[in-house]
Amino acid sequence: MAPRWHERAGENAGAGRGDGTPSPARPRLMVPPMRDAVQARGLTHLCVWANQKGAKDKAVEIGAYAGEGTVILANHFKEVTSVDPWINGYDGGDVASFQAPMKWVFNAWKKRTEAFPNIRCSRTTSKDAAVHFEDGSLDFVYVDGDHRHEAVVADLNLYLPKLKKGGVMAGHDLSFNSVQMALRDVFGEKTEFTVFEGDSWGLVV
Repeated sequence: MAPRWHERAGENAGAGRGDGTPSPARPRLMVPPMRDAVQARGLTHLCVWANQKGAKDKAVEIGAYAGEGTVILANHFKEVTSVDPWINGYDGGDVASFQAPMKWVFNAWKKRTEAFPNIRCSRTTSKDAAVHFEDGSLDFVYVDGDHRHEAVVADLNLYLPKLKKGGVMAGHDLSFNSVQMALRDVFGEKTEFTVFEGDSWGLVV
């Protein structure tokens, strides 16, 4: 599937070629949105629910992309750490892996989150970032990175010990078979998750 770019005409128009002739306008390549209004609303409801369960302080977001979810988390938790290596090509089946250069995506994340002093980022893999969080130190973890089965299992197993007793493990894309399989493998067949519109889920652990 070929990448799809959003263009804004007129960017850099009239810069000139050095001979007095205006340069043709060059399009500005934009990062396509990854979270629609329904997904944003569902994540907001998940955060409110988690706050009501007592999870209010430290949150970790695994997979931040352009920061649309990051700012929602920042409005509900005292401290948010976004964990993402911002590297293309990690999964050929996930449009987020290839639809825009990750350099642009990371710049979009920085721009979107710059007004939030309670947001920081760990630009590395979830595995490498995990060692920087003490066991029992986190209130909330949102898994929305690599959606392949083995990757989701790894993220859940890595970050479950990092949660406080009564903390909330949560994530996105519950409709993906790979995510459903990973949740069954880690939590068992009979575990009941709280489900929110837009494909988010949560579990008090």
